[in-house]
Amino acid sequence: MGTYKKVKLTDIADINPKTSFENLEPSTEVSFIPMQSISEEGRIIDYQVKQFDEVKKGYTSFVENDILLAKITPCMENGKRAIATNLKNGIGFGSTEFHVIRPKESVIPKYLFYFTVDEHFSLQ
Repeated sequence: MGTYKKVKLTDIADINPKTSFENLEPSTEVSFIPMQSISEEGRIIDYQVKQFDEVKKGYTSFVENDILLAKITPCMENGKRAIATNLKNGIGFGSTEFHVIRPKESVIPKYLFYFTVDEHFSLQ
């Protein structure tokens, strides 16, 4: 059996990271995911494709393999969360009611996602 080390979430992931899109063309297509597109079973039900220029302000940004968590009740209490996958051009925007957790390079996104499902998990 291996040795395990207790770590803080911030040791293995960035919480609500800033992402620079300064080199992105305004017409670049990106995924747009509103809160209602996240299921309570942890999946993205669907997403819309929008141009970067339409969503670059006023929304939460994320990239492929980021974990999205609802931060406002009742969605938070209902467990709305998902891994952002299959994003158009690897980029997404969505509700300002999302927390974004970005796994660091050595962390498997699915593992971290399942950790967030634990009843004891909290960003507080």
